Amino acid sequence: RVPEAVDALRELAEAGPPESERRRARHRAAELLDQVGDARNALGELRKLESERLVDADSYHLMASLCVRLERWDEAVTAYRERARRTEEPALRADALRAAGELYLRRLRDRRRAAETYRQLLEVRPDDLAALGIVLELVEDRPTQLEVLASAERALRERVDQNPLEVEALRGLTQVFAAQGNGDAQLLSGLALSALRATSAEEDAQVDAAVQAAPAIPERPLSDVAIQKFLVHPAEASPAAPIFVAVAEALPALYRIDRETFGLQKSDRI
Repeated sequence: RVPEAVDALRELAEAGPPESERRRARHRAAELLDQVGDARNALGELRKLESERLVDADSYHLMASLCVRLERWDEAVTAYRERARRTEEPALRADALRAAGELYLRRLRDRRRAAETYRQLLEVRPDDLAALGIVLELVEDRPTQLEVLASAERALRERVDQNPLEVEALRGLTQVFAAQGNGDAQLLSGLALSALRATSAEEDAQVDAAVQAAPAIPERPLSDVAIQKFLVHPAEASPAAPIFVAVAEALPALYRIDRETFGLQKSDRI
């Protein structure tokens, strides 16, 4: 029955209906052909839509999956990029760019185009840590690395501001700080994760090693000027207050002294 349905849909598409109906008819014919394992002819239906400039984001998504099945890697990459260009939904754009980047990297062995595509993904989702890691691996230029790291840090900080107890955002910040070479910030975010009991054994070992390498206890109490330099007191209703409470509670582990030594209260922001 599928061949008869496909023939009917083709006749409908060729009968000159409005563009939206022609698009639906061709797309549905391609879906039916795909369901019976005829990827080549399914792709042919979508190519006809493309020649009439009637392909939308959904049709490009189907076209990309058909090209992957047929191992037409260049065509698949083009289809994924077109889907990303034509969709307004950030998550769908990110998925399409991720698929294109993976094909460039794994199938076409084109590291330059892969890096470009993953950077475009980071423009959509700057806190995508998997994509960030790939870009850092592919791009050797340190200024470019620091640029993408700064974008990731801003996006992750926004997430922490919205939900100070979001473990994945804190873990992402820890990774970003490590890649930036910001050991102090990496330690503090690691301590915050530890205070939330969200660290793995490996992360605990890293925090312990950083604590042992931390500066020694100051010989004299910090002056009021020094305290004001490093402390900001947020409003009680601040959404970030809980995370600073967690950091303050982690300070004894860092300095091996009570927080009162520094004149800190539980709600102080550091």
